[in-house]
Amino acid sequence: MGASDPEALKAYLAERDMACLGCGYNLRGLTQTVCPECGEVIAFPHDRRRRFTRTDRRFLAGTAFCGIVIAIWVAALLGLVFYGPDKDPLGLLALWVPMVMLVVLGLVVSLWIGIRQSANAVAWFGALCVLVPWLLGVAYLAMLLLLLVGVFD
Repeated sequence: MGASDPEALKAYLAERDMACLGCGYNLRGLTQTVCPECGEVIAFPHDRRRRFTRTDRRFLAGTAFCGIVIAIWVAALLGLVFYGPDKDPLGLLALWVPMVMLVVLGLVVSLWIGIRQSANAVAWFGALCVLVPWLLGVAYLAMLLLLLVGVFD
C-alpha cells in the first residue's frame, strides 16, 4: 500500500491529518498521490519512517555544518591554549562557547524531531528549523574568525 494504490491513499487521508514530509502541508482529504504545495510523493506513515525528504537532507546538512564548526572551535581553542602566542591555560574557560553551541544545536534537533512527527506542524516552522543550523554555523564561524583575529593582532 502506498502511492501506487491511490484509492487506499484517498481512503486513508479522508479521515486523518497527515503532514507532507516535504513542506508540512496538511494532506487531509487529498485525492492525489502528490502534495499540491510542493509536489512531494505521498507515502503512508509506515513508509515515511525510513525516508529522508529534501527538507530533511537540508536540515541534516545544516546540522552537520554546524557540528563541524563546533569541532573547529574546540580544536582552535585547544591550539591557542597549548600553542598560541600566550599559551594561556585560562583559555580553556573559553570552551564554554562550543558547549553552549552544542546545547543550542541539540534544542534545534529536538524541535526538528518533534516537527517531523507532528501531523499538524506549521510549514514555516519546519523551514525555520532548516535555516537555524545554517545560521548558527555561519555565526559560530564568524565568532571564531573574530577570536582568531583578536588573538593574533
